[in-house]
Formats: sequence, structure tokens, C-alpha cells
Amino acid sequence: MTTDAEIRDILTTVKTIAVVGWSPKPDRPSHGVAAYLKRQGYRVIPVNPGQAGEQALGETVVERSGVLNLGVEGMMVIGALGGFVVAVETGSPVLGFIGGAVAGAALSLIFALLTQVFLANQVATGLALTLFGLGVSSLGGQGYNGIKPPPTGQLLPDALADLPVVGPIVFGHDWMVYFSILMTAVLWWVLTATRVGLIIRA
Repeated sequence: MTTDAEIRDILTTVKTIAVVGWSPKPDRPSHGVAAYLKRQGYRVIPVNPGQAGEQALGETVVERSGVLNLGVEGMMVIGALGGFVVAVETGSPVLGFIGGAVAGAALSLIFALLTQVFLANQVATGLALTLFGLGVSSLGGQGYNGIKPPPTGQLLPDALADLPVVGPIVFGHDWMVYFSILMTAVLWWVLTATRVGLIIRA
């Protein structure tokens, strides 16, 4: 039997809690427990098959879009492999980034096809694609051990990067770092200020 000390230890070290049997009815104890945990700063994942796809406590069940994707790691490693191979074979880092995006998107498309069209179990499909991606990347990368990809190069002049303290932190990066920051801002704007973002968060 779980002791009070063990429960206290869990609540102080874990910030994401699944409430199994959550009810949307405010008078049910499970709803009150989930609401209390949410107010205390925990990320609450309501678990109730009868309420799948419904919103609870301001957060869509499991994910914002209603899809549980456990295959993200597999998609990332496949994208990394695709980008590395394309960059090395073409000598172009830009084509490498495009190749990585295409490779990752291809595995994402397979996940979408299996779970949204053929209605396969999302958990099993995601785990299978993660294992598939890890295996394929390990096998496909064997011929590229020890090979360095072409450098992307710095976007800003070296004089800025040589500035004391601020230079290496702010200006000493290649263009992909700044592009990633820009895309993060664009993604935030899309999710919070556009119709597409509203649909995703609905």
C-alpha cells in the first residue's frame, strides 16, 4: 500500500499527472481533484475513453490536437539521418535541412495515415514507428561513421562574434540557430493569433 510519504514524494517530484476516470461534471470527485492539481501548477492529463476528444480544464485531452504521438523520436532520428545523408552527398547544408524535413515528414505521414485513416491505435503505432526509426537510422548511418557534414557557416560578421561576452552568445551562431528562433516565434503567433491555431487548440 502506498504510504503518505511516498505520495508526498511523488507530488513534489512529478509535474505531469494523469487523472484516470476524470469526469467533466463539476460535482464528481475526480473533476475536483483534477481542478485542484491544475491550480497547483501540475499538468493534468484527463483519462476517460468516454470523453475522448473533449476539452478538460483548458487543455485538450492528451495533446492540443487530440492526437497522442509517441513516434516523435523515430521521426526526429529519421529526419536527422535524411538531413545528414543529403548534406554529405550534395555538399549543401541547405539541401540537407530540406532532406531532413522531408524524411521526418514522410514518417509523420505514415503515422497520420495509420492513425487517422485506418484508425490504428495511436500508442502502439507511435511506439512502433519510434522503434522503426531507431532501427533504420542505426542501419542507414553505418556507412557515414566518422564523416563530417558540410559546415553551415556564420550569418553575421566575425567582428560581432568577437565582441566580449555578448558576441559569442548572441552573434556567434550559424543561420540555422536564428532561423529556429524565428520559426518558434512564428509558431507561437500561428497558435495564438490565427484561425488555424484556433482550430488546432479547439
